[in-house]
Amino acid sequence: PYNVHKGGDMHFGPDGYLYFPLGDGGVIPPGGAGDPDNRAQNPTTYLGKMLRIDVNGILPYDIPADNPFIAAADTLHEIWSIGLRNPWRFSFDKLTGDMWLSDVGQDLWEVINFEPAGFAGGNNYGWRCYEANEIYNPDSCDGAVDFTYPIYVYPHNDSTGGYSITGGYVYRGSNFPGLYGKYIYCDYVTGNFYTLEPDGVGGWINTIYPALLYEAVSFGEDQHAEQYVVVRATSSIYKINDACAGFAASAETINADCTAGFTGSITLTATGGNSPYTFNWNTGDSIDVIDSLNPGIYTVTVID
Repeated sequence: PYNVHKGGDMHFGPDGYLYFPLGDGGVIPPGGAGDPDNRAQNPTTYLGKMLRIDVNGILPYDIPADNPFIAAADTLHEIWSIGLRNPWRFSFDKLTGDMWLSDVGQDLWEVINFEPAGFAGGNNYGWRCYEANEIYNPDSCDGAVDFTYPIYVYPHNDSTGGYSITGGYVYRGSNFPGLYGKYIYCDYVTGNFYTLEPDGVGGWINTIYPALLYEAVSFGEDQHAEQYVVVRATSSIYKINDACAGFAASAETINADCTAGFTGSITLTATGGNSPYTFNWNTGDSIDVIDSLNPGIYTVTVID
């Protein structure tokens, strides 16, 4: 109905069906009070939904027989999930087939939703009843609905957060092993980039790379699973890389026993990352070779 919160993007899933989300249709002015017509929770409109169709069927398309609402009389059969505000970029993990679905928030939170591969669909992600994990507008919300909450959110602020998420991909390329298996995404307004990965105990580790590129509107990946980002501010496409890939330091010790006293030395070699390197020893030295050492334990931090 308005000039914001329209479509996001579209991808074929591992099942061969075409998935594409639509925003809630927006309001006037942009960013104003959230979804006043409650379109995202209305099962008779495509707005605020993820849709799933079969493009190989009878023209213009077929509806997959296992769509979650295929038998519902009061829900459009193309709907895969509901309750989205402005789903700005989603993707499938090239290795696992998992779906990562980012959604731009209203007042407080930016959202990352997740569906494991093979999921049967039917999630209700909550908007406008919820913004992320918090109640937003409970009017006309069905108390019997089992809402699905995001796996990760970040707050609206200028330092660690932002105001408009741009979802990306899980890195499955081979050029930067340090990024492998991490979901890469960013914030359009603050220029912050992030990686999100499981912590092994049911939670998530989120790492921030502050103010890298402003107005990043979309990510993509090539046939080798290397990633790219489209930046509106510079009208450019950038290739994502890991500036610290392979960063390491090794030490060679001489006369470690120091039987004659004050004859030991340590030589450090730093490789990878981005030079120049900084060496911070517990002795107060800041060079790559320290000598005239007594027996003992010496520690150093190397920074690229």
